[in-house]
Order: sequence, then C-alpha cells, then structure tokens
Amino acid sequence: MLNIWGVILYLRLPWITAQAGIVLTWVIILLSVMVTSITGLSISAISTNGKVKSGGTYFLISRSLGPELGGSIGLIFAFANAVGVAMHTVGFAETVRDLLQEHGTPIVDPINDIRIIGVATVTVLLAISLAGMEWESKAQVLFFLVIMVSFANYLVGTLIPPSEDKASKGFFSYRGDIFVQNLVPDWRGIDGSFFGMFSIFFPSATGILAGANISGDLKDPAVAIPKGTLMAIFWTTVSYLAISATIGSCVVRDASGDLNDTVTPGSGACEGLACGYGWNFTQCAQQHSCHYGLINYYQVPALALGTRCWDRPGGRGTSGLLRSLRGHREPQVGWQPWPQLRPSSL
Repeated sequence: MLNIWGVILYLRLPWITAQAGIVLTWVIILLSVMVTSITGLSISAISTNGKVKSGGTYFLISRSLGPELGGSIGLIFAFANAVGVAMHTVGFAETVRDLLQEHGTPIVDPINDIRIIGVATVTVLLAISLAGMEWESKAQVLFFLVIMVSFANYLVGTLIPPSEDKASKGFFSYRGDIFVQNLVPDWRGIDGSFFGMFSIFFPSATGILAGANISGDLKDPAVAIPKGTLMAIFWTTVSYLAISATIGSCVVRDASGDLNDTVTPGSGACEGLACGYGWNFTQCAQQHSCHYGLINYYQVPALALGTRCWDRPGGRGTSGLLRSLRGHREPQVGWQPWPQLRPSSL
C-alpha cells in the first residue's frame, strides 16, 4: 500500500476532483484500478503456479516469458522505479518548501530549497536501503503509521466547523450544495480534459508489484503475493474514492483567502455558493486570480486537518470537535448551520 499511495494522493487528487468533478474522478480512479487489477491477477496467477524464488518481478516474468524478455522488462521496471522515486521526492520537497515559506524560514530560495530537501531525502532513503531489509521493514511500518494518522487527521478535520481563515480559503465542511456543484467537471488550463486528468492520476495506481519484488524475503510467497497485492489495490482504491468524495463535499472551487471578502451591504454583486455562507469570492473567480479553493490550491487537504483540535485540553479546537459530535454549533462569521444532506507528504 505504501508503494501505491504517494504524492498524487495529497497534492493532485483534490485538483483532479476540481477539474473532472467527483463523478469523472471516480471513473478515472476505477479505470486505473481496472488496469492494475488485471496486472495484479496475472502476478497472482504466476506466483501460485509453481515455487517462487528470489528475484521478484524479474523471476516471475522470466519464468513465464523467458529470460530475454524478462530481463528487458526488468530493466524498464528499474528505470520506472527510479522515475517514481524522483517524482515523489520532488513532491515531498515542494511541500516542505511551502511549509518553510509559510513559517518564514526558507533555506535559500524556492528552487534551491527543493533541491536541498530532495537531496537530503534521497540520502536518507538510500541509507535505509543500504541498512538492509530489517531496517527497511521497520521504516515501512513507521511510514505506514504516519500515513494512517494523516488520514485520520484529515477525516476528523472535515467534521469540524471551519474557522474564519479556513472559510476564506474555501473550506466550509460538508455541504450538500458544494457536493452537487463539484459532481460535474470544470475544465481549466491546458491539462483540462478527461485524458489529461487520467494521465496525471494513473501513476498513483501503480506500485502494485512491491510484494512481488521481495518474493525472496517472504515466508510463503504463493499466499502472501496474491493476498497482499489484491488487498492493497482494494484499500487504496477505497481511500482514493473516499478522499475525492469528501474533499469535493467540503471545498468550493474558487476562494480568495482574504478575510475581508465577506458579504456586506456594500460589497456589490455576489455569485457562487460561497455567498450563501457569508463570503464573496466573485471578483477573483471572474478574473481567475483566486489563490485558494479546490482548483487553485494544491495543498487544499491541509485546510481540513483536525490537528488544531488537540492544541490544548478544553481549548477552542477541542470544544469545536465536541460541538460537531453532539450537534451544537456556535455561530461564526461566514458560517451557517449545515444542511441535512451530508454526503461523503509522503
């Protein structure tokens, strides 16, 4: 599962949802999973049809198609893994760079910060790999727990009523009308097409051969490879579908991030769903100058994080979480009671 989840889940899936809409995003996810499921079933059939030795994917392909074809495919697979490492490292470095800039502590400049963080990250990953499978397995457990905590943090955060800062950036928690509006596509930019979104998302469905690659270290590869591969495909698919639906139910496509963009008697004409929640993003939406919202802000899942609810016992965040669970909500600027319909970095 760790080899399937990646930077696209955190930084691009919400953007794909904003472009393609929830319905077409689900179609893109299911089409990608269909391709990888066929590959997973093929690997499962090969691994259960005879004894599986060390060599991973190369051994499985060589036994079925011959060493010549197996070697060439194995070489391509090695280059694909190298490109995948580069993509995820750059995505991680960009996220850390943005966090450093947000807190006013850049290292050098935006471009070189990515390079410095990326080199440091690859060095750490290389050290873990050189330490051996035992340390690599321990690191995998740690990384898996980090991702699980991030998922739980995100899902809890979507239930907490938004603060003024989050509302100004387009996050309004679960809203039926936001869900309905985000069901349909809103293509923008040169990549604004179904196949453009499909090509961007598809790499996040790969990585299913991680179990086959460590076949020599498995106690019973004939059982572990099919079970692990198919279960990983299933649960990652569920997570993709859930995040696409939940983020599309909570965030409008365009938002300015300006706390002064509230609906007032002299604020002029107001268009869009945010008007009903007390916010006027009409100007930036019409001029395509919005910096926030589902389609403009790549780190939009950060708006839904529930981390602040644990800042201090009995603090504002904690009481906000408890209010959301028991149904009592205090009025806030730009916030209205929820409707009855509540659809659902490395």
